[in-house]
Amino acid sequence: MHSLVPKSYTALQLTSKTIDFSMGSKQPEGELLKTLITAKPKGQFLELGTGMGLSLSWMVAGMDQESTLISIDNDQNLLKEVIPHFKDDHRVSILYEDA
Repeated sequence: MHSLVPKSYTALQLTSKTIDFSMGSKQPEGELLKTLITAKPKGQFLELGTGMGLSLSWMVAGMDQESTLISIDNDQNLLKEVIPHFKDDHRVSILYEDA
């Protein structure tokens, strides 16, 4: 049985294809990330390398309301595509930094 695909994943996957971004996570990896995140309620998570936000979308889908996630990337052009999908989620911080 497959998890429901996060809405943001579908949109970001389309953008990835449009800009020829080929380093994104696929659905099986995303489902695994969601499962791992779900297993840690009230978790504090860090993602190094936001990329196109594909993994991020799965992780956010697995988080409870008391969890937080910081995602860091050093590519401002990619972040401009990703941030609008998560800007209203108080649990998520996306930073433009060199990790």
